[in-house]
Amino acid sequence: MSDALNRSLATELARLDEFQRSNVGSFSPAMAFAGFVLKRGGADVPEYLEGGKVALDLKRLDEAPMLAAAGCAIAAGLWRSILPDEVTWLKALQRLQKRELFPVDRSSFAYRPLEVVGIALGLSSCKSREDSKVEWLKGALVELGKSNNTSFWASVLYRFAGAVLGLEGTVSAPANWSSLLPHELALARWAGSVSDVFAAFGKEQCASLDEALLRACLGSEIEVRDLAEATVLAFSLRRAIEARLQSATGENWLSPRNTQDAATLVETLCRRFPLFVRQLHKRHDERPGFEVADEYDVQDLIHALVQLHFDDVRPEETTPSHGGSSARMDFLLMPEEVVVEVKMTRKNLGQRDLTSQLAEDKERYKSHPHCRTLICFVYDPDAHCDQPTALEKDLSETTPQMKVIVIVAPKGL
Repeated sequence: MSDALNRSLATELARLDEFQRSNVGSFSPAMAFAGFVLKRGGADVPEYLEGGKVALDLKRLDEAPMLAAAGCAIAAGLWRSILPDEVTWLKALQRLQKRELFPVDRSSFAYRPLEVVGIALGLSSCKSREDSKVEWLKGALVELGKSNNTSFWASVLYRFAGAVLGLEGTVSAPANWSSLLPHELALARWAGSVSDVFAAFGKEQCASLDEALLRACLGSEIEVRDLAEATVLAFSLRRAIEARLQSATGENWLSPRNTQDAATLVETLCRRFPLFVRQLHKRHDERPGFEVADEYDVQDLIHALVQLHFDDVRPEETTPSHGGSSARMDFLLMPEEVVVEVKMTRKNLGQRDLTSQLAEDKERYKSHPHCRTLICFVYDPDAHCDQPTALEKDLSETTPQMKVIVIVAPKGL
């Protein structure tokens, strides 16, 4: 990008940063959502936001704004010292459930998208939640989805809340991204990258969205109404600039800069691992080949390969307790928040048992504070997996809490 464009975008980012710093006030859904956007997107949360003097009056917890702000903060893992415990939060939600969801004057939280998102995130984070509470909020979202008067911003937030709760459905991406306002483009960029809000959101869609966002930000000064809009806009604008620069230089494969890039690199290494092993068997001067005999050999080799590209690789981190017991992960890319689990099939470990093990791993890592992406690599040299593609498809998923990528290689003999 030219110097003039760089200066223009830098000015806009500086203005957005100043807006955020100046508008951190009392604890609110907008403030909590701003923190969640940054944490879920793999960005640093600035000190003025995370370290600010935040107070929550638990006597007001049954008020929708406070309940939503607390739910969003619980999901983000921020402001833990002021947050209620799970039981207290759920009791406050139960009191909120008794109120009219769709009053004539539209005074309900259901018409305030950030509050709906916050309550959905809080529900999804409570392990002792009742199914009836989830179904109650799902029902509200279904009704809201029937409205034709909802803005694009609200539609995306409602759909994101639905995705958090496991509600099926997507938002249709507009045929022309440039028809949207800057903060709507920014929200689409963030939501599309961290969830399955849109029916299709691949590299091409993301690139066209980035172009529309950059063009919008190069025009007149952008107006933002609150901390949530400013944070989403600043986050997505930075990601769009990074993507454009990486695309121009072609260096992002060797220099992963965020969780998404790191996961792409590790996935590439895993998928090409059988070629690497094959080459280890072909040694100069007919020397004996290096043998890969068991799962420990695979773990060691993947660990060594990953260390070529990442500075902070932590082996054998302890995972949170799940079902009364904890375990140890293979290794963690700490700055990128990517966990890698390695498995190797054998005669008594085929697809059925692997499916069970991987399902348990997914549940365990959902509560890990530094796991935004879980990569499960299954090395299957003797084709013990009957349907490797189905295994990948069934267990890979993207949720607001975590992205799971399952890789089986090689596929078949």
